[in-house]
Amino acid sequence: MAELNVMLIGAGVIAQHHASATAKLPLPAKLFAADPNPHALAQFKHKFPAACLFSDANEVLAQRAKDDDIVIVATPPFAHHDATIAALKSGRHVLCEKPLA
Repeated sequence: MAELNVMLIGAGVIAQHHASATAKLPLPAKLFAADPNPHALAQFKHKFPAACLFSDANEVLAQRAKDDDIVIVATPPFAHHDATIAALKSGRHVLCEKPLA
């Protein structure tokens, strides 16, 4: 069975809501999360123990891309622009929390 890669930039509350929503997708999802805050990563790992975690968004975006990868930018608003541009440049589908910039 195919598996989706769902890559979250940010691991806080909003990212955790998006991660929980992956259970409703038609295919299983492998979760990735990137956040420079070790406390946010620890909380994310506690809730989603199978997730692959990174302290830098560029590290998660450096993973081999698949056609159906999804990146969700769930950072604080001041960081949306740069994270979204980096995600788009990685060639993946991107959802950015509002506002974009």
